[in-house]
Amino acid sequence: MSDKTDTQTGASSDGRKDAQTNTSTGKSMNGKAEKTKREAYLGIDVGSISTKGVILNSEKEILSSAYIWTEGDPIGAVKKLVALLEEQFDKEAYKIVATGTTGSARRLAGTITQATMVKNEITAHAVGTTSFYPETRTILEIGGQDSKIILVENGVAVDYAMNTLCAAGTGAFLSS
Repeated sequence: MSDKTDTQTGASSDGRKDAQTNTSTGKSMNGKAEKTKREAYLGIDVGSISTKGVILNSEKEILSSAYIWTEGDPIGAVKKLVALLEEQFDKEAYKIVATGTTGSARRLAGTITQATMVKNEITAHAVGTTSFYPETRTILEIGGQDSKIILVENGVAVDYAMNTLCAAGTGAFLSS
């Protein structure tokens, strides 16, 4: 049985009255104003050493950000990171409409957060960097397990190279 609702009366096909919002006035059928939330986007990068997160609005302004140590526990780090981001985030004004994950634990983080997008670090670095600095042609990334050079043309990663052996601690000097 279909449960269609008449948008004028708020009555469903079975006679029940549901709370409906009049999209032209932004008020519910009972006369109370509905607050329209603005869109926000969550990004998480789970690396072997650190876990980073940011919430941006549609204008690419930072609404919330956090940087924590992964401590060998990517699941715990993602949960802690999300809690930290939520503390800074105005849930009354914004609604997260998409989540993206990257990093060595990107798939795990994507499962935990029900991400709408899971991308490798090469793609994430290229898209993220050129979104803010469109003329970028070269990106150097020093991570906890490896280092990368990414060559970019017209906002697209066209080539990359990374060390071939595990170089654990390559970024350790940055945290000292």
